[in-house]
Amino acid sequence: NTHISPGARGSLSTPRARPGPPPGPMTSGHVLPDGRTLLTTGTDAQVRAFDLDGDGPAVDFPSPALPADGGEIAVSADGRTVAAIAWQGSAVRGGRASLSVYDVATRQRRLPDIEVALDTGALAVGPDGRFVAVSGGRAGRVLVVDTATVRLPVRPQIGVDGVPGVVEIPAMGTSPAFDGVRDTVALAFRGDGLLVVGSSTGGLDVVDPATGTVVEEFTGGPELTANTAVALSADGRVLVTAGPNGAVRWDLDTRRPVWTSPAGTVACGVVAVAVRADTVLCGSAFGRVTALDLATGVPTGARHDPQSGRVSALVVTPDGSTLVALSGTEPVITRWRLDGDGPVSRRLPVRGVPLGYSRDGQLLLVDVAAAGATSADPQVVDARSGTMVDPLEGYSYAVWGSGPSQVVAWEKGAGQIVDVLFHRRVRQLAGSLDDRPLGAVTAGGRPRLVAWGPEAVVTWDLDTGDYAGGPLVRAGSRAALSADGDILLLGRPDDRGVVTRDVVTGAVLAERADVVDAAISPAGVVVGSTDRGKLGFYDPRTLSSAGPPLPGTPGPVEEFAFSADGALLAVRGEDGTVRLIDVGARIVLGDPIEVPGSGGIAMRPDGAELAISTPEGIVLWDLRPSSWTSAACRGAGRALTPEEWRDHVGPSDHRPTCG
Repeated sequence: NTHISPGARGSLSTPRARPGPPPGPMTSGHVLPDGRTLLTTGTDAQVRAFDLDGDGPAVDFPSPALPADGGEIAVSADGRTVAAIAWQGSAVRGGRASLSVYDVATRQRRLPDIEVALDTGALAVGPDGRFVAVSGGRAGRVLVVDTATVRLPVRPQIGVDGVPGVVEIPAMGTSPAFDGVRDTVALAFRGDGLLVVGSSTGGLDVVDPATGTVVEEFTGGPELTANTAVALSADGRVLVTAGPNGAVRWDLDTRRPVWTSPAGTVACGVVAVAVRADTVLCGSAFGRVTALDLATGVPTGARHDPQSGRVSALVVTPDGSTLVALSGTEPVITRWRLDGDGPVSRRLPVRGVPLGYSRDGQLLLVDVAAAGATSADPQVVDARSGTMVDPLEGYSYAVWGSGPSQVVAWEKGAGQIVDVLFHRRVRQLAGSLDDRPLGAVTAGGRPRLVAWGPEAVVTWDLDTGDYAGGPLVRAGSRAALSADGDILLLGRPDDRGVVTRDVVTGAVLAERADVVDAAISPAGVVVGSTDRGKLGFYDPRTLSSAGPPLPGTPGPVEEFAFSADGALLAVRGEDGTVRLIDVGARIVLGDPIEVPGSGGIAMRPDGAELAISTPEGIVLWDLRPSSWTSAACRGAGRALTPEEWRDHVGPSDHRPTCG
């Protein structure tokens, strides 16, 4: 099963098709380096492999020799070796335990199952799979098995008599406050092959697994903050431990705590480090996952709550983009996006406001000026990857021109037509404004541009760079140009109403006082937000109503973005939401998209993608209906029911959404 829930920093989780389902609750899990294979174990201690993208059923590894009441797994950094502990008895009473070591590719045992003569609660596998460490018992014992040299007795057993290839690490002692049996010592291997050994007393040792020699000591942590879990970032630069009394991040140079997040702040039964999201993630026994700031340990407010009982494991995928949470109470696997992506959205690594797509939709013009800046800082990036195409260095404002790779950019008041793919100037516009324009718009079907400064509105022919009509007196703070370049829509000087003018003659065509903000669609219809927050449709030459207004209201609108054919409209409202509108049908498509911050939108000409600025970067929303249908299939793991169809798609005829 999977969940659809709010993800990190307001993003949506990305659920996938159900890959199983798991036969029962899971007690442990790990994602392999491929980023899509999840290894788990549950109360039966059976190791299973799931494809997180839903391709095929779960695959079982050989069953442990010991009939089990629970289990734990660990995987080597190279993804080739998985070790599993199967135990009998409760966490209070203790009991027998056995260790299995498997080759991940073949799913075959690398060693016979080994009986472990201690109440094992934690294990770890070295980066290359050679060393396997287990720990547990009230005394906090740690045993390390060298799988390359171990010589097992006839009855494979460790922890009682000396066995060649098995090293016991001296116990650090047990806190008087510890009341368990198994969760005495947390374990994790570093990338350099050394073993990090926790304790219930709050300290850490770093040990050479081949000899058991302690090579580093970490001190200063509170009791019961290093006995349940040890988590390392993929690059080894972040070390966090957890226990019943809270979580600790450790300074690798001073070997002292950077911060401590006490249990009163957050319950941390399991822990994961998400460097890409700048967080430490703590899972509790009550179905909650709390994000702590990586630098301070203070809760960020972001929640990733599966709400499926005890969180038994938290795993961050190798690329840092996704959190996988397992339930120890129900057969539920939950995935959360940590990178701002969602079921039908993805984030570009670009911070700024999208100003518009190129005609072919391949490039995106972005204003990357810092917050509070008085001037723009235009750049052109690849709309698919966010990589820089042209930094437009020296230019203070830019707008797309008539060619697919041409922008009109201003330098000290002079407009230049620049080809951003060849990084060269094509021509200069006649004359100049006193400064960079306050705004500029181009016609969709004609090489004509209108720009305005504090005092005047000027029109140019982009094919020649010459003026195309006389200057107009400045009016209002916004403007729009019809696709044929003949009609200019302006706000009135007091921003109370709009006026349309003939671009060439400057003659006033019509005025309307109840429209406070408006735009002209490429199909030649004025769409305007009234002073009452309703969205109306008007003829550009007369500003008389052109068909019924939008039923309901999106509220006051601050920004409009059209597809090239004018059929699809996105509006950004004062309430911080973006709505999609079918202009011909006069209906709002789907629920509002919540946009944190001031926002900023741009629609790809084919209407298949919408760029929205957020504090975390520019998020691209896939607007293709087929993508939304596929996302619904992945989220539910099945076809939508008629009731779900009505709630999430609309009142149209219900039909299957999954192949």
